[in-house]
Amino acid sequence: MAHRRPGPHRRGPIAQAVVLGDGEPALSAVLWPASPAVGDLELAAAVVAANSTLPDYARVARWTRAADAFDAASGLATANGRPRRDAIHARHAEALGLGAASDLANR
Repeated sequence: MAHRRPGPHRRGPIAQAVVLGDGEPALSAVLWPASPAVGDLELAAAVVAANSTLPDYARVARWTRAADAFDAASGLATANGRPRRDAIHARHAEALGLGAASDLANR
């Protein structure tokens, strides 16, 4: 599931999202809010809204708020802004109930 940025006239509660779960029984997402004022209830509502538009196999079953923004300074993205899925997985696996980060490298 690709992250979609809201259009210029509409801003959602999620600024960045990475979906994990290849080989897992369900998908999980790591979410970075659009602002510090966005609470977990707003993030949960956004996940429910997104899931309502997706087929069963593409729905996010678990999610967690990201520990940091996905950027090079946090180590969660490359210098050109691409999310580092291995680092995101490693940092959030426990919160999502996922296997060890080394499992991701083997997929």
